[in-house]
Amino acid sequence: GSATPDIKTYHAAMCGAVPAVVLTRRVGAGTPPDIEIVDLSKVPKSPPRGHGPEKGASAGRMPILAEHSALALREAVERGEQVIILLNRRGYAPVLYCLDCEKVLACPDCDLAYTFHRGRQRLVCHYCGRTEEFPTPCASCGGSSFLPLGAGSESLEEELAGLLPLGTRVARLDRDSAARPGRAEEILADFASGGAQVLAGTQMLSKGHHFPRVTLVIAADADMGRNLPDYRAAERTFQLLVQVAGRAGRGENPGRVFIQTRNPVDPFWELVRRADYEGFYREELRRRERWRYPPFTKLGLVRVNFPKDCEEGYRILTEVGRVLRAGADAAGKEGRELRVLGPAPAALPLIGGRRRFHCLLKAPDWPGIRCLFATAQGCVPRGGEVRMSLDLDPVDML
Repeated sequence: GSATPDIKTYHAAMCGAVPAVVLTRRVGAGTPPDIEIVDLSKVPKSPPRGHGPEKGASAGRMPILAEHSALALREAVERGEQVIILLNRRGYAPVLYCLDCEKVLACPDCDLAYTFHRGRQRLVCHYCGRTEEFPTPCASCGGSSFLPLGAGSESLEEELAGLLPLGTRVARLDRDSAARPGRAEEILADFASGGAQVLAGTQMLSKGHHFPRVTLVIAADADMGRNLPDYRAAERTFQLLVQVAGRAGRGENPGRVFIQTRNPVDPFWELVRRADYEGFYREELRRRERWRYPPFTKLGLVRVNFPKDCEEGYRILTEVGRVLRAGADAAGKEGRELRVLGPAPAALPLIGGRRRFHCLLKAPDWPGIRCLFATAQGCVPRGGEVRMSLDLDPVDML
C-alpha cells in the first residue's frame, strides 16, 4: 500500500478494477504536520566571488535555506529536536562557471555540465559517469577561476555547519555518502538513536522511516523535479514531497514542514500544503485525459541513438520517422487510433558521445504500438552504428 499511489493505480481503484482501502487517520499517535510554502524568490542574493583552484571552488552564493526556514531550523535544534532537510541533488554544485571565458565546465562526451563533488575533488558527469580531477584548468581557455552555481547535498551540509550551534551533528544521506554497502543503514540508525540532530540529503531519506523526534522537515528546492519534461513530473514531485513531509510529527510533538519554491502562486503547492491526494489526482487525471496520456492511452517510447559524428544516423532517423507516421496514417484510415509524436531530440540529447532522439507512440492497446514499431525496425541495419529500441510504458522519459 501507499499513501501516494501512482495515478494508474488510483484510476484503477476508482474504476473498481482493484480494491481500495483508505485510512482516515494517521497511523500512531501523531497528528499530520502543518505544511507551509516558503517563497524562495524573496531570498537575498549574495554577490558572486570566484576563487582559484588553490581554494577549490567556493563562492558567495544565494543561501539554500530562506531565513524563515533557517530560523525554524535553529529553534528546533536548540530545543533538542531533530530535523530532516531534503535537497534532491548530489554533489556540491551542479555547474562550475569559468569566470575568465564565461563558459561552463562540461563533459565532452555529453555536452552537459559536470557536477562538482567537493569532498572527492572531482568533476563528475552524472549521465555517462566520466570523471576528472579538480582543480583543473578550464578546457576552453585554461583559466583557473570558477564560480559554483546551484546547490547540492554537499553544499547544503556546508551551509548547515555555518547556521547551527557549534557541535551540532549533521548527517548526510545520498549515494555518495552511502556508497559502501550497509552505510545507508548505519547513517539512518545513527540518526534514529539521536547521534545526529539533522539529517540532510536526497530522496533516499524521504519515505519508509519512522523518527519520532523529528519535528521539522524542510524541502530545500521543491521546484527541482516539478518542471522536468516528463508527463509524470508533477506526480513524482507530489509523491516525494508528501512522503518526506510525513516524516515530521510522528511522535509526541507536533510537526512542521517548509516547502521552498520560487513559484508559490502555482496551485500545485496548495494541494501539497493540504496533502490533498484526491484533489491532486483529480486534477492530474483531467490533464492526462485532455492530452491523452496514461491511464487514458498506452504509451510507447521509441529511442534512436547513434555516434555524434555519424551522418548516416540522421538519414536513418528521418526514414524511421517517415515509416512511423505512414503507419499511423494508414491506421487512421482504417478507423484505428494511433498517434506519433516526433522524432525529436531527447531531453538529454547527447550522452556518452551518442546523439539521442525520441518518438512517442500512443494507441489504445499494446499490439497497435508493437506492430507500428515493427514496421520501422527494417530501417535500422543490424549490427550498425544506429540503435533503436521500444520502451513500453516508459519509466524514464529523459
